Amino acid sequence: MGIGGNYERKITPIRPNITRAGIAWGRCGAAFGAVVAVLGICTAITMERFNMVQLHRHRVPMILLVTFSDIVVFAVSFALAVYWRRNREFHRRLMLVSSSACRKCHSVEGAW
Repeated sequence: MGIGGNYERKITPIRPNITRAGIAWGRCGAAFGAVVAVLGICTAITMERFNMVQLHRHRVPMILLVTFSDIVVFAVSFALAVYWRRNREFHRRLMLVSSSACRKCHSVEGAW
């Protein structure tokens, strides 16, 4: 199974004739997105505390503002995508924004 096969498997629930599978995947995704938003904040605070206590890297705590802003962008765009799930165009675009924000948050965290 190449890249094309993986892509087909991901978009299969979006097709209109498979609505039950799409609804189930959507509910699982909504629950996962809520957990990611909460765990993102907890992880950011824990890692900053670890850096200060264990590694003795006394940085300005304002660095958390970068991580929090990324998490807020993800959470807001994801919540709006769930709210507007009936409007297909808004839903698709907001899911793209939320997944991009999630990738940005991960890449920023690795850079620090």
